[in-house]
Amino acid sequence: MKQFTLFRRFLAPLLLVGVLAIICTAVYMFTLDMKKIKTGASGETDKLAYLLEMAESLVGERVYSSMELLKQRSLSLGKPGIDGTVVLHQQIQPNLIFGKQSQSERTDLVDGVTSIGSGTATLFVKTGSDFIRVATNVRQKDGTRAIGTLLDPTGKAITQLQEGKPFYGVVDILGEPYISGYEPIKNSAGSVIGAWYVGYKVDVKALDQAIKKWSYLQTGFAAITDYNFNIRFTSERITKAQAAAVLSSTSGQWLVVSKNIPNWDFHAHIAYPKREAYLKSISNLYPLLLLGGLFGGALLLLALYSIRRFVLTPLGGDPETASNLVSRIEQGDFSEDGTHAKPDTLIDNMVKMRKRLREMVNELNENTERLIVSSSVFAHAHDGIFITDSNANITEVNPAFTKNTGYSRKEAIGRNPNELGFVYQKEDFFSKLFKATANKGEWRGETLNLHKDGSPYAATFDIFPVYDDNGKFQHYVGLFSDITRAKEQQQALEHMAYHDPLTQLPNRALFSDRLQQVLARATRSNEIVAICYFDLDKFKPINDQLGHGAGDQLLVQLAERLRVNLRESDTIARLGGDEFALLLCGLQSIDEYTKTLDRLLEAIEMPFAIADQTALHISASIGYTFFPSDNNPPDILLRHADHAMYQAKTRGGGHYHLFDAQPSLFS
Repeated sequence: MKQFTLFRRFLAPLLLVGVLAIICTAVYMFTLDMKKIKTGASGETDKLAYLLEMAESLVGERVYSSMELLKQRSLSLGKPGIDGTVVLHQQIQPNLIFGKQSQSERTDLVDGVTSIGSGTATLFVKTGSDFIRVATNVRQKDGTRAIGTLLDPTGKAITQLQEGKPFYGVVDILGEPYISGYEPIKNSAGSVIGAWYVGYKVDVKALDQAIKKWSYLQTGFAAITDYNFNIRFTSERITKAQAAAVLSSTSGQWLVVSKNIPNWDFHAHIAYPKREAYLKSISNLYPLLLLGGLFGGALLLLALYSIRRFVLTPLGGDPETASNLVSRIEQGDFSEDGTHAKPDTLIDNMVKMRKRLREMVNELNENTERLIVSSSVFAHAHDGIFITDSNANITEVNPAFTKNTGYSRKEAIGRNPNELGFVYQKEDFFSKLFKATANKGEWRGETLNLHKDGSPYAATFDIFPVYDDNGKFQHYVGLFSDITRAKEQQQALEHMAYHDPLTQLPNRALFSDRLQQVLARATRSNEIVAICYFDLDKFKPINDQLGHGAGDQLLVQLAERLRVNLRESDTIARLGGDEFALLLCGLQSIDEYTKTLDRLLEAIEMPFAIADQTALHISASIGYTFFPSDNNPPDILLRHADHAMYQAKTRGGGHYHLFDAQPSLFS
């Protein structure tokens, strides 16, 4: 009976408090882990949104420049207006004119704009509240031009155009996403009579390949939906049908984090199973439950030992004193109150136990704080972390350190970061850094490191000293994150934006940028620059007779041949189809430039070996002009070279012709 009473008064409340504390802590950490998983999913949606926004921004400048070119060429024909009606695909439509020239079913303006780019262009006429395509190089699924078709009346652009305002953004054209621009065409009275359009089709394949590799947790996936909630892209670990079922499901088995992408009117989604998130969060509680069980077991043994001593030996003092002492311990009051007892008695032991408990609680508080830091920083951080002593020898690393470097904790402990490949190109980096850090504080930046297998990787790197409350130095802490993949993705996107996908030559955007730089340098140094425009003679029959595959092989071989015959300071760019632009600089005389053109024509006329075909022969017509004798803006210089190229073609091809704006200088 005494043992039961003592158990009820002392042991039961103590065990109940311990169990409740463990349960509350477990629930709190479980909730915290679930929030971290959700935050991580939100971060992944931000990355998806950034991927699409970068693709849009890289092409956006091309849309603006192409729009300006289309408007300039249109208005050069005369003022816009409506002159009667025309029959367009068996429908009577207003006759859109520039000057006196009708634009219905004419393609020279739209094809002229996209002949030096890879986009699409359209002229619309306004009839009622609709906009009809009267001139376009947008193709329908059957390959015909989409002349006579309506601008989507439910689309994002038509409302802006009806109000006389421009629109730029991502739209669907005949079921394909385009980064597009629309500008209203107004007559002399200021009324909207039509619209200009230019657009560049989104490289869906590149985005699809990037998003296919996306993942989250073990079975989570990424998906991109459009404004109709149709799935455009998804991870390769799940089909589009399965992804659509998950995103529309209301069963609660999946958790979905979404983010709107305004410029696209798309939504980025990260979905992951609720059960998997629960299991991941619960698995992180095992150390806490084990520690709680060990602590609870220790308390139980201690209580049983105390009960045994209380029953079998004299109390060693007033029973009320023992009762009050036990009551205070039960309430968690371990402070000193002056209670004393004979040595080796129950009360004496309880006093000693109270002191030990007081020390234990203090130690547990300190250990709990260290465990929280260790758990949150080391176990859950995505960045690699290492801690060194004052001699720069590593004393601790986190799991992300092993993942990023390939070195296990055992291999890293006691070694200098230089020995593990950090900042490998500077042998004395850390010795100098630590000497400076002791006085100046922290250092951060980007570095090149080596994996354990010897492969290099780029990383953001941050190292700083840690001091105690008294300002005494304790150790250094280093944090780093592998950014190699991010840099590779950035370089790939930049290459896609400025190079032709077939020949890998610079595209129009990169050529324009280099042309501006060369002209600026030539203005300062008074050097002569040749701007050339050429296309291939007899190329169309090759495509018609042998197919576009053979034509593509010929263009690839031609690009390599041109690279070999030009210097590194020259620039050759593919503007579209079989048309190219050439920038020659750094030569001493006009005669050297013409010799270069002779050499290029000879190289082009050499036979091409195409698989399963006899040797193919082509030639080229080249038009060129010189700066500064032809002192005009870059786009005018390229246009002059284009005009000269047509003069060369009139001579039967295989020739070059100088633009004759100032024939007295170079004719």
